[in-house]
Amino acid sequence: FAPHLTLGRITRSAGRLQVETVGRIVESSVVAVLGAQQVTAVHFIRSELRPGGPLYTTLGVIPLRAAETPPA
Repeated sequence: FAPHLTLGRITRSAGRLQVETVGRIVESSVVAVLGAQQVTAVHFIRSELRPGGPLYTTLGVIPLRAAETPPA
């Protein structure tokens, strides 16, 4: 088991040149800030790659509580 975060996926039918090009773009990219997003839950999802496309199954969901603001 190798937990990870998938941000993108290249199709298995992609050619070597396409894969290398995407690899160079990712390696040379620098992201300072992506923005802000309120996260209300963490979903654990199993991804099974099949010939007809991926199959995603939600294994569990953990709701998150809003952080309390400390008194001033």
